Amino acid sequence: MVEQVASWPYSKQKNVISKLTRSPDDYIEDRVQFKINQYVKKASRYRWAYRILASAAAIGSATVPVLINIPGIDSVYPTILGLGIAIIVALEGVWHPAEHWRNYDLISAVLREEEMRFSTRAPPYDEKDGKDNNFAKFVDRVEDAIAKERGQTIVMRTAQPSAIGNGPPRAPEGRTDAKAPAALPKEPLP
Repeated sequence: MVEQVASWPYSKQKNVISKLTRSPDDYIEDRVQFKINQYVKKASRYRWAYRILASAAAIGSATVPVLINIPGIDSVYPTILGLGIAIIVALEGVWHPAEHWRNYDLISAVLREEEMRFSTRAPPYDEKDGKDNNFAKFVDRVEDAIAKERGQTIVMRTAQPSAIGNGPPRAPEGRTDAKAPAALPKEPLP
């Protein structure tokens, strides 16, 4: 075993242990469960960021006309509120919290489904080829799904704001065979 020290000295993440071989139980605990937990945390953070930003923009947008039409209210207040709304909308365009929420929520669901299928020997892990082939297939599908999520996140973070408005980012084209996990759905979150 080779021990790799975490790159940031104040990181809460424990040291990473690189193993030459991993059992399915080790892989599920060290990689799959860890990634699921991380994606669930990230999805929750981005969900709340999106809800707070969108709610503030909606409430502010509804308040500006009311402030304009109330006699005796200085015009500086609706102007400042309008500026705040513009800043919030701009931040949503830069940070893309709704898209991040969607992607992290979907990848955690994909990983949970793969783990469940593997642990119950449901298709595509029901082959009689042997446990090692099923484990290799499981690792391949999990790592492919993680790589696709990373690709989507990188594209989203580096895309121009006008490109984001044309739909969710697409991961770079990868495997197209039937064994690859399905691409993350493209419909928006409720």
